[in-house]
Amino acid sequence: MEAKKINENIYLSETVEHRVGVGPSEIVSGWHELLRSLFQQMAHYLKAGKIIIFQNLTAQEMAFFEALSRATTVSDKVVGFYLPPSVRRQMMGEELLDNSEATDVGSVVTSHTDMQDIIVNALFALPPFTPRDPKPIRKLSTV
Repeated sequence: MEAKKINENIYLSETVEHRVGVGPSEIVSGWHELLRSLFQQMAHYLKAGKIIIFQNLTAQEMAFFEALSRATTVSDKVVGFYLPPSVRRQMMGEELLDNSEATDVGSVVTSHTDMQDIIVNALFALPPFTPRDPKPIRKLSTV
């Protein structure tokens, strides 16, 4: 691996450790249980190799999801869903924000088709909450 890529990986790893910390966390375990519960509730809608959406999305969320779907290939060993900011805020009891206050354009939450003990949650943050080179995220989020 070239030195620039190694340095970028180290930078990203340190950033994640600084923001999230390392080891067990009550916040992370609570979020994990919430996501596991969502997987259980949505089990009969999940399809291997597909990322599904909630019924009601804003126009901006739908545009982002459509762009993300065109740019992403999902393994047939994976199930998942797009968790848009509007749905997450309702679940968490947060106030709805206008677009100028948004910090992200949602998350993709995935897991293995047969078990949801390990959950991957990718948050699509907006600047200034992105890594140093957010070009791929900006390309998708400005659709």
